[in-house]
Amino acid sequence: FSTKDISLKDQGIYSIMCKGDTAGIFQFEGEGITDLIRKAQPNCFEDIVAINALYRPGPMDMIPDYLARKNGSKKVEYLFSQLEDILKETYVIVVYQEQVQLIASRIANYSLGEADVLRRAMGKKNAEEMARQKSRFLDGAQKNSHDLEKAEELFDLMAKFAEYGFNKSHAAAYCVVAAYTAYLKNYYPVEFYAALLSTEMSDTDKIVKYVKDARRRGINVRPPHISFSEFKFNVVGEEIAFSLGAIKGVGEAAVEAIVEAREKTENKKFDSLEQFFELVDLRRVNKKTIESLIKAGALDDFGYNRAELSLGYTKFIERADKRRKDNELGQESLFAFAAEENPEMNGKSEGGDHDAVLIDSAPEWTRSARLTYEKEVLGFYLSGHPLDGIDDLLKAFVTSNVSGLENSPSKSKVSVAGLISTLKEIITKKGTRMAFATFEDTSGSLELVIFPDVFAKNEALLKTDGALIISGVLEKGETFGEGSRPALKILVDKVQSAQDLLKTGKQLTICLSTEKFTNDEMASKLSLLKEIMIKHPGSTSFILQVELAEMDKIVDLEVSDPRGIDPSPQFFEKITGLLDEPKWSLN
Repeated sequence: FSTKDISLKDQGIYSIMCKGDTAGIFQFEGEGITDLIRKAQPNCFEDIVAINALYRPGPMDMIPDYLARKNGSKKVEYLFSQLEDILKETYVIVVYQEQVQLIASRIANYSLGEADVLRRAMGKKNAEEMARQKSRFLDGAQKNSHDLEKAEELFDLMAKFAEYGFNKSHAAAYCVVAAYTAYLKNYYPVEFYAALLSTEMSDTDKIVKYVKDARRRGINVRPPHISFSEFKFNVVGEEIAFSLGAIKGVGEAAVEAIVEAREKTENKKFDSLEQFFELVDLRRVNKKTIESLIKAGALDDFGYNRAELSLGYTKFIERADKRRKDNELGQESLFAFAAEENPEMNGKSEGGDHDAVLIDSAPEWTRSARLTYEKEVLGFYLSGHPLDGIDDLLKAFVTSNVSGLENSPSKSKVSVAGLISTLKEIITKKGTRMAFATFEDTSGSLELVIFPDVFAKNEALLKTDGALIISGVLEKGETFGEGSRPALKILVDKVQSAQDLLKTGKQLTICLSTEKFTNDEMASKLSLLKEIMIKHPGSTSFILQVELAEMDKIVDLEVSDPRGIDPSPQFFEKITGLLDEPKWSLN
């Protein structure tokens, strides 16, 4: 494959841009220019070149006229018919320096050298030179039998252009790269996102943005792992493997050591942690690095949970050090001989290793702890989201999830549950503090505008890691073109703790389906549910239901213990862990 194979006429380039799907597309991924792209609905290369040239401080005043003419709401009219082939692609708007030169040549018989002098004079805004040029232009226009009044109007229009004139060749060069990236995103999305993420490894905010964008398009980003991840993000089948180099505390030298060790294995992947620690250079992969790898999940799938590894990984290091010293002393053959003569010396690890590591059992980290550690080393939640499971329960307190707000009218009062992922404070002209925040749930994200009085009242709550219920007035950007999404913003007037609101629930209903669980599994789940209820007594009543899928019927089960439950974070954590994706509601 070569970029030479990409046709700038390929409609896939423009269809993806028209939808506002511009994340990662060179020069076009900002919110403002994405909004302009949606409005303009480009369908050819010339369109995106013009949009790129117009989206700058000077020419922005011309954007409404450009859009009106392009979309047909304003008639395209030329002062002189001879200008049509020069200004057609920009809908009569003078956008490029080259257009000024061509107009001067066509209307007033400027030579190319004279036209360049005119271009430079306009750029420098030299009043004396501009007066000379205007006289020269009008004289040339008259000699060509053009209407003098229209010629003067045209010159003044060109002079205004000098405030923002852009070199078309520059804009076109940028847009060739933009078109290439749009093409790759449209036709090779997995490879595109892997490359894009690799270029932004040091920018956590952009990694979060692009991982979310990839997942929105159905592309799975797998957690990092020592057996298949590289220093950069890489493609594994139809998925993307998270970069080892993007884990905080894991440097390039450490990743090189891991990859070198992996290459020494028969299958180019580690069969056990004993093998990993024995082959890797522990001078380059230190304890801090190993702890970061554990928190990121990069040492999962070897038979130990992350809590056990966090407490016992040093035993693997001790074992590896011992093996190296034994090898240096020539004692390996003695141990191997003894193991062959006495099989009982063999440990439980695969391959019958005579000194397999045995670490103490420990309960797995709670889901919230696991996600907290992931965010610590990755910068965001990768394997799940703190709202997973409880988002259904929060429906009683909100008007919609984030993505559902796209269907709500602008200026309406809304409430939504989620987490603050970024918070930026500013000082107003009056010297008071306010903030802008990015707020997210499992369906998407939006912007919060938190004015001084609301910020002062809720600052501590806004700076916690807990789930919040945000209420306020919804503001929506426009949508342009099929598949485009409006920018969403809430002007906040109320902030509440989601956990505090859950505690106000009067009745919790949990439903187990025979379609999901066998009879034996159902009996086990019910028994464990009862244990959880007993350990979390409270005033919220509890209803347990069983959905008989084969009969299309739901029956209530009698709960022998009349006590209610306490809908605490710990309670919900245990229920979510037991039932995976619980079907429940809170009233």
